[in-house]
Amino acid sequence: MRAFLVAEATPRGFDNGVNQTRVRSGAEIVLSDLAAQGAAANASQAGDLLGVLVAKAGRVTGGVTADDRARAAFEAAIRRDPSNVDAKYNLELLLRRTKATTTRQGPGSGSGALAHGRRGAGAGTPGRGY
Repeated sequence: MRAFLVAEATPRGFDNGVNQTRVRSGAEIVLSDLAAQGAAANASQAGDLLGVLVAKAGRVTGGVTADDRARAAFEAAIRRDPSNVDAKYNLELLLRRTKATTTRQGPGSGSGALAHGRRGAGAGTPGRGY
């Protein structure tokens, strides 16, 4: 808990965020170790806090987005302790935040040759008005 609080309280600073990143990385290591090896309740809390840190950082690590890493941490926390309400809430919040809301690009199924992936009349030829 202390590593999480210190990481959250560390400001960006004048060093372009180098110290903040170092402190957050140290906290992530401590929390991930506890999440992997601690007792169920403690490991679940550590996994939840790890997910929060990762989601707030917003970095891409090894081609994996921060949202994917946070989701994995929240899901692992819930598996370790299904009664962890905080982890469930944070997972639900993350899933709602990352829910797809755009329209599909390209032709849809059964829309014919003239479709451009837009909503509307489908495969018909474009009209000219009245």
